[in-house]
Amino acid sequence: MEKTIVIASAVLLFAIFFSTLFRKEIRSLFPRIKSIDGKGVSLSDPQTNSATESAETFEKQFDEYSRSPVLIEQEEMIRKQLQDRGVVSEAEQNKLLVRALAASEINASCERISLTIFGSQLEFLVELNAAAQGLKIEKIRKWYEETVVPSNPNLSGHEFERYFGYLKNSNLVLLERDTVKITLFGVEFMQYLVKAGKTHKRNN
Repeated sequence: MEKTIVIASAVLLFAIFFSTLFRKEIRSLFPRIKSIDGKGVSLSDPQTNSATESAETFEKQFDEYSRSPVLIEQEEMIRKQLQDRGVVSEAEQNKLLVRALAASEINASCERISLTIFGSQLEFLVELNAAAQGLKIEKIRKWYEETVVPSNPNLSGHEFERYFGYLKNSNLVLLERDTVKITLFGVEFMQYLVKAGKTHKRNN
């Protein structure tokens, strides 16, 4: 229980820090919002992120946020919690905080994908997960062109390479020669949907 509290606090600290340091990546949690004005919300393709942003050095962003009173306060709070629970060595603290950060990064990635993945892509992942030897890429292409597109008018003109590329670039699937297999992260993502109650029906 105590370790859970420490991990939760560590995640909070890193969430605050990384939301500023990597605001471009965090913004991808809402990839369809292009603008909000008096006319309403303008949406983009849910699986295309063409936003550009001027590059800032890691050092500059880090220095900017390191002066935040909130960050300093959170750092002191977590240090005290670690010490109160006997986690005093730097090696133990680093191990705990890195594990907490890794968990929060996985959760953030799963949340981002859950907001943009198509229903047919999710159905494909379910079928792929059940195929121990994977599925042939040409079989998947044929299924997309003959079944998915005809039943989803919004995907007319949406090329297969783009459709499949989303799954591959999101590290949900792996293409080995002519065979597609689900990745460990793909399995983790499906488990996340179940645990988070996000197995609802999706469009396309």
